[in-house]
Formats: sequence, structure tokens, C-alpha cells
Amino acid sequence: MKELADLTPIIIGFLLTTVLGGALGFYFQNRTWDHQNEIQRAEQGRLHKMQLDEEKREKALQIFDEISRLMDKRLYRLRLLYWILAAEDGQAGHSPSAESRFEDYRQVLYEWNDSINRNLALLKHYFGQGMRDRLDYEVGASFVELGRILENWWKAGVPPETGQSFDSKLQNLAGLVYAFNLDMISIV
Repeated sequence: MKELADLTPIIIGFLLTTVLGGALGFYFQNRTWDHQNEIQRAEQGRLHKMQLDEEKREKALQIFDEISRLMDKRLYRLRLLYWILAAEDGQAGHSPSAESRFEDYRQVLYEWNDSINRNLALLKHYFGQGMRDRLDYEVGASFVELGRILENWWKAGVPPETGQSFDSKLQNLAGLVYAFNLDMISIV
């Protein structure tokens, strides 16, 4: 029995070391795993946010490209129509070349109007209310004003009134378009 009494502390020490060591090892291993999982989730969240930000940036670039090209196209067609009307001023009727330019202008006007609400909504979403309002109330209003002048000239054969010259108004519109494009691309 004395031998058993001598072995009891060794057996108890072995059991305590094994059980307590195993429990402590399990506890610390779980903490390490939890910490690693937390780091992985945070990294996945960060990567997902970066991916969403990049997708949003790509979409904003597409919108910039589409709206910018449409404004440039409309401005150029407006200029072409103006130049042919000015060259033919005083002639009876319109030449086939003028008819073609007027039709080109009308086509880009249809293209503009076919997507105006979509473009305004996309501008508001990706570039903010200020950019949306600038397109509608500054750039768009200028396009409308100059378009009406040319359409009246086309129909009535009467050139625009003097005052601020039409060339100057076209230059102002080109400046508005350019500044709008710069502001859009700086947001992207």
C-alpha cells in the first residue's frame, strides 16, 4: 500500500497535467482559431468592399464615357447644322447637304432624349445631385436654347437675332461641356 501511496501523487500529477494541459491547449487553440477566422472574415470583407468600389468605379467610368460622348456628338451636330445654315443663308430652300446635317442633328437629339431620364438618374446615383442638376439645368438648357434657335432658323429661314452671337453661345456651350466632363472624370 505504501507503494500505491507513493505513486498517488505521480498518478494525480499525470492526470492533472494531461487533463488540465489538454483543456488549456483546447482553450488556447480555439482562441487562436477564432482570431484567425476573425482576421479572415475582416480580410474577405475588405476585399469584397474593394471589389464593390472597383465595380462602382468601372460603372461610373462607363456612364462618364456614354454621357460625354453623347454631349460631344450633340454639340458637334449642332455646330455642323449651324455652319451649313450660315453658309446657305439667304438661299431659297435647303441643299441636300443641309438636309443631311439636319437629319443627323435630329437623330442625335432622339438619342439624347431617348436616354435622358436614365442618364439623369445614373448621374445622380454615381456623381451626385449637383452633377445631375448641372446636366439638366445648365448644359441641357444650353443645348435646348441653341437647338431651338437653329430649328427656328431651319423652319422660318430667319437667322438668329444679333446680340450675343451664335458662335459665342456655341463656345460657351463647349466650355460647359468641357468643364462638366472634367468634373465628372475627377469624381471617378
